[in-house]
Amino acid sequence: MKLFMYIDRVNRLHELIKRKSTGKPEVLAKKLNLSVSRVYQIIEELKLMQVPIAYSRTLQTYYYTNDYEVSIDVQLRPLEEKEYYHTSGGSLSEKVLYKSHLHFAVNYCYKKKLAILGSLQFY
Repeated sequence: MKLFMYIDRVNRLHELIKRKSTGKPEVLAKKLNLSVSRVYQIIEELKLMQVPIAYSRTLQTYYYTNDYEVSIDVQLRPLEEKEYYHTSGGSLSEKVLYKSHLHFAVNYCYKKKLAILGSLQFY
């Protein structure tokens, strides 16, 4: 599932940035198994969410300009009977973007009756 791949990549990116060991964008792209342009897109997305990321040409790495943490949480659980009937069958049902917090709930009920709930917080 692409959602889980994206979460994994953001977590890996965060750890590399925190350790100041991303390398040049080309090296980072290889570490994350992405294209260089996609790395730039993800960095820009994070900056739009107020994540304080900068690049040091001297150290050849991305780094946080302030102490920073990323917390991504995803839960899988069976849907309760009434939730099952109120889902939209796999679409993103709630999305709230406020500064550097993204909360989402994805209801996936087609045959599996599962809910994916999560939050993405940058602090």
